[in-house]
Amino acid sequence: MDGRIDRLSIKADRSGIAVYIPECMSVQDICSELYKKILRNIRAFEKCGSVHVTFKGVSLSQDETKEILQFLNDIDMVNVSFIIKSDDVQYKEDENEADVVHMKKVCPGGASVSAPADAWSMEKPYIFRGDLGRKQTLEIKGNVIILGDVAKDAKVVSGKSIIVVGELAGTAVAGRISSERSFVMAMHMVPRMIQIGRSRIFSPKIKGDTLSPMIAANDGNTINITYI
Repeated sequence: MDGRIDRLSIKADRSGIAVYIPECMSVQDICSELYKKILRNIRAFEKCGSVHVTFKGVSLSQDETKEILQFLNDIDMVNVSFIIKSDDVQYKEDENEADVVHMKKVCPGGASVSAPADAWSMEKPYIFRGDLGRKQTLEIKGNVIILGDVAKDAKVVSGKSIIVVGELAGTAVAGRISSERSFVMAMHMVPRMIQIGRSRIFSPKIKGDTLSPMIAANDGNTINITYI
């Protein structure tokens, strides 16, 4: 690609994909644009296997590259593993960190592919950037942080805890894997339903300032909602 890069784009090459990034674009904006483009072309990422990624246009630090790569591997709807090409200059600054530790991700049909261990760690939260609109559902195996709002007809399901950096107006189901210490937290909480483990509460009437951050937890029998 010649000339100035005006917008983020993805091009296929012989070994995988090349991501062309314009200057002065934040990592958060890069991840957001990549998410939109991958969902628009989801069929291209439905097969199991590994896809080599090369970043073009801007010079990313090693930490920025790893953050983007982890974000790509955290997209649940995709059945491929994104990895950096071994000869990528961004991974040559520290030879001790050049080798990426891998673990297995199980794909539909029983096949497995390699994925960076950090990307699939159950202890690290999945970060979703954007709003969950009407009738949309986000289901994550571990902890999830949503940088946006959850609409009234939307639903988020987590194996552990849920944090909404915005308004939670829809349904939140937490603690699917482990209800112990699982919680639901939101900056603005007016949920249609909250479930943690086997306990649930529908359209709770919250007294006081509903614009204040709140947290919902399971005390073993009922859901308790308190201000933070």
